Amino acid sequence: MRSVLMLCLIPALVGCSNDAIKADAELDGNWVETLSRTDTITFEKLDSSDSFNLNRGVEVLDGMSKPKYRSGTYLYTLGDGNISLKWLLSSNSAYEEYYFRLKGNRLRVGNFYDAPSGAILEFEKLE
Repeated sequence: MRSVLMLCLIPALVGCSNDAIKADAELDGNWVETLSRTDTITFEKLDSSDSFNLNRGVEVLDGMSKPKYRSGTYLYTLGDGNISLKWLLSSNSAYEEYYFRLKGNRLRVGNFYDAPSGAILEFEKLE
């Protein structure tokens, strides 16, 4: 009985791993937000964790140039139609879930950094 259960689980686990590997491979690289064309995301590995870096440019606060709010590195996990994000510069250690769709060179994601572009942000992969 145990061996039958293992034989049933192995293909399911391998299928999940291949889907995750495929999504990671499609995400790798640089993406630009299509409306403002100023915000960029770069997907990369941080140690063994899936991560990306959000670059929003700089702003002058108190006479000093500083990265715009919510810029920085995020850890992520992909789900079915969603992405769970954790901003590493936040004191909140919980992951927050957002809408997520990847189709070709277009990425649609819930507005996780309060951009003025609306509830759903669209990014285009740069070649």
